[in-house]
This record gives sequence, structure tokens and C-alpha cells, in this order.
Amino acid sequence: MITDSNGQEFNAMKIFSMAIKYLKTQMLEEIQKQKAGMSEKDIMYVITVPAIWDEKAKQFMREAAQQVDSSSDTHNVY
Repeated sequence: MITDSNGQEFNAMKIFSMAIKYLKTQMLEEIQKQKAGMSEKDIMYVITVPAIWDEKAKQFMREAAQQVDSSSDTHNVY
């Protein structure tokens, strides 16, 4: 759980997944606007995290990224 500035608690996994999904959606919309001739299958997503993060934090980010498109079996998250 994470707490906002008003003291309300939210599920951290859901918040991070929503943020990643938003970024992905915005990128795909921009590609469409640019008529770049690309499809999503042409894209390899990479999310970096600081090296100082412990394994638990890195795993959390992996799981958040996997939740964005859990219906797809084409993604690999390391």
C-alpha cells in the first residue's frame, strides 16, 4: 500500500501498473499519429530500474509490467 498526500491508501501494484499502461498507451498513440508504419509487435519494451534497488523492488516492477498486458504471451520480463 502507498499513501497519497491526503492520507488515502492505494494498492501500490495497481498504481505502478496503471502508470506503465498509461505510458505504453501514450507511446502507441503517438506512433499512430506519426504514421510510422509500425505495429506493437515491432516494439520491444524495456523498463530500467536503479541498480541500487534490491531484488524485491526489482521483482515488484517486473510484476507490475507483466500486469499491464497479462493477456499477451509474447512479452518477456527479466
